[in-house]
Amino acid sequence: MDASSRGRRAGYSDRVRPLSGLLYRLRRFGAPPGRPAEALAVPVSPVEDAAVELAPVFAVLDDLEREADALRDEAQREAEAIAERARLEAAAIRADADRRASAAREATFSAAMQATASEIDATLSAAAQEEAAIAARADARTPRLVALLVRTIEEAAR
Repeated sequence: MDASSRGRRAGYSDRVRPLSGLLYRLRRFGAPPGRPAEALAVPVSPVEDAAVELAPVFAVLDDLEREADALRDEAQREAEAIAERARLEAAAIRADADRRASAAREATFSAAMQATASEIDATLSAAAQEEAAIAARADARTPRLVALLVRTIEEAAR
């Protein structure tokens, strides 16, 4: 988009002089016929001075500067909103991760406790079997040992 169509779109075309009018002041003035052409200084406009001529241009620039400031402010607000959404999303992700980590710790602890309980049960079962075996051996040896003890006491008594 060129500058003139941007000016027309924004409603500035009625305040800015056409470019051809500005350039007309800068044209070379030729000498009368028969004399060589000379470059003259920029002619002074008797009707308008530079401040009056440039006032519409500066007005357009002021409007554009206000528009740029408004766009910058809007962009800043959008950036802050995006940053806030990102902070909220990060907090939600962090909370979800904490919840998952806690659940994983609980599951690991539960599995470890279950494994320990199974190991304890196996050890108690093995101990009970060993106790039963010892009791069976003791029951098997007791009559023979009692007989040996009785014989030893009877021999000592004679």
